[in-house]
Amino acid sequence: MYITTIMNQHIDQATAVFHLLRDMGKVMRIFQSEAVLCEGVTFAQFCILDHAAARGGRLELSELHGLLSVEKSTTTRMVGPLVKRGLIAREISAHDSRAIELALTAKGKDVHAEVWKCLAGFINDVLKQIPGSRRNGILESLGVFIRSIRQCCGGKPGSGCGCV
Repeated sequence: MYITTIMNQHIDQATAVFHLLRDMGKVMRIFQSEAVLCEGVTFAQFCILDHAAARGGRLELSELHGLLSVEKSTTTRMVGPLVKRGLIAREISAHDSRAIELALTAKGKDVHAEVWKCLAGFINDVLKQIPGSRRNGILESLGVFIRSIRQCCGGKPGSGCGCV
């Protein structure tokens, strides 16, 4: 009886977490839609701009797929529109002539700053919906949860994480 109760509690907890993740996936798709962002930049494109900006405006193309948790070929397809729009430039690495660096252009820096303004407004509107006394706890808990998923999965899609 005791073991059955413990198992049911684990299943109930797993079900609750799954439903939260499912719902979080849905709201993330809404958040990532182009309607949320401005300057005609998608969420994924903004992530590339933001990773480059966080590294002083330069980023090795080879490290980007790990940062985005996507395949190398996907990374190349995601970077293409940014290069075409003049937001990112592809350059030969100063350290390795076989490697490609992505350099944030002046236009890319401007667009990055404008999108951040849009995002900050949206995020602040979302945070206003959370009672002030709970905000820090929720943000801290989300950070802990994200770190636990990274530890479980090694930060890579399809790495197992308990699923066969």
